[in-house]
Amino acid sequence: MALIEEKLSQRTATTIIANGEIHIILPDGLGGFESWRIAVSDFLADINSAITNLETYVNQALKTDKLKNQSADFSKALGSDVKLESIDYIHVSGTPNVKVGTSAGASDVIPPQSFSSGALCNNRIKYFEASTTLYVTITGGTIDIIFNYRQNYNA
Repeated sequence: MALIEEKLSQRTATTIIANGEIHIILPDGLGGFESWRIAVSDFLADINSAITNLETYVNQALKTDKLKNQSADFSKALGSDVKLESIDYIHVSGTPNVKVGTSAGASDVIPPQSFSSGALCNNRIKYFEASTTLYVTITGGTIDIIFNYRQNYNA
């Protein structure tokens, strides 16, 4: 319950009444006060709507998975309704050659790329309606790899 700084009426301060209503006292504009009952569901409707909107935003917000010091092949599972915004490679050592596909050894998502010291490769990707597993093939070096994606993209 909020701290009551000043009592504006002789009525007893209340919060939620047993029948699911909130008692409020408002100035009537003429120097007096009016007492009102508001259904809790009506009072909270806008708040609940705002919470739903925030939850939707959070569920669709950009997610980032950072995998450090990768030098061997691995797979990355993505759920359905995912927009893969980018896969970024950051050089760690050697002269890595990297490709990404939807099956082991394939390069249908990102064709083979070689790069050297100090390089950053940013690869824009696409939307996946169905659950997808990405297969990353790495030879000749070590990279940090960063997946940036949005879940529930079209929900």
